[in-house]
Order: sequence, then C-alpha cells, then structure tokens
Amino acid sequence: MKSLNELASLDHKRSTSSLKEVWEIIEPDILFHMGLYENINVYISVDYGELFFSVLNEGKEIFHIEKALNLHRDNVFINSDLTVEINLTLISSLDYHEKNIECIYYYYHDEDYDPVTIDEGTVNLIGDFYFNLNTFINFKTNMLLYITREMQFAVNRLLNKIDIHENLELLEIDAIIEQITMYSKIYNISFNKCVDLYFDILQYNKKYKPKILEYERLVEKQIWKN
Repeated sequence: MKSLNELASLDHKRSTSSLKEVWEIIEPDILFHMGLYENINVYISVDYGELFFSVLNEGKEIFHIEKALNLHRDNVFINSDLTVEINLTLISSLDYHEKNIECIYYYYHDEDYDPVTIDEGTVNLIGDFYFNLNTFINFKTNMLLYITREMQFAVNRLLNKIDIHENLELLEIDAIIEQITMYSKIYNISFNKCVDLYFDILQYNKKYKPKILEYERLVEKQIWKN
C-alpha cells in the first residue's frame, strides 16, 4: 500500500463499528455500578466472538457475565481471532483525569514466518480513569479512542494483510481516520466537522490533516461512483 488512493479503495472491516457494537452492550452496566460505588475495577475481554465482563469492588466480584455475542456479520470479532482485553480502575471524582494509561496491540512474531499471519494478537488497555456521571462521556470518548487506534492497526494487519512495520505514515493516517470516525459516532456530528475538533482538542500533529481530508474526498467519490 503506497498511496491514499489505495487506502481509500480498501474494502475492509473498520474497528469503529465493531467496537461500538460491543460497547453498547457493556455501557449500561458500567453506568449502573459507577452510580453505586466510589470505585470499581472492570475487566472486559472479547475473544472468539464471546464477551467476558466482570466488575469488582474492593477485590470482590459484584457482577459477571459471559455470553456469545450476536454480532453483525462484518464485525471484526467474527472475522478474526483478535482479542481485546481491558483492565480499568474507575474512580468517582469531581474532576476528570487519567493515570497510568497504556494501550498496545501486541502479537507473537517469529522472524522465520510471515509476520502478517502467524498470530492475530491482542489489543490491551489498562489504566485509571477518574470521573463522575456528568463526565462519563469524557471517559467513554478517550477510552474508545485508545482502543480504536490500536484495533485499526490490527485490522490492517489481519484483514488487509499489510505489514504494519512498513507503510507507517499511511497506517498512522488510517488509525487517526478511525479515531475521528469514532468521535463523530459518539457525538453524532459529521466526519469533516470532527476533523477540526480532533486536531484542536487532542492536539495531534496537523501535518496529517490535508491527507485525511483528501482521503475522505476519495472515499466519497467512490461511493458516488458505485
């Protein structure tokens, strides 16, 4: 993959729609338990199309579900064996802030084998989020943006068979595009408006902005052509 045209022409699954579909199942229970307790620990795992979700308070499990997910056929989680694991401490606080955040996509890589196919890997997010019910949207937005970014690298590696150690600028652009898409879904505003908000609020390097707008123009052109 060497150009924006190639990136825009990829008919691949996107991390935003897949992640949002799973998050909508989890969100009500997180809101409910944050309303009951000053702090909780949350463990979420999506693996092989199954959801594992636990809530703990003071080391004691207070809620747990395991269920097969009835996902849309285009969902990444039923088109790959990608795993997402989330371990969070959620703390009631007047002011929103975060600590100890780490979100990575990792996988086993053997130099003797094709790095694209050997192991599908895990997107892992850990961290401490301080918020209240009024600032829940801040937590939701930032947490989903962290995972969306790493998932999009996984999508390109697993479903588009791209070596993510190459094409770094285009894959970085694609990950930002996916974060902007997630932001637009959460706040129900247009992609183009979100481009400005994204770079202003998150203070990302604006050198990518013209290419992202060009990507959107290319995608819209293809949609109209089809």
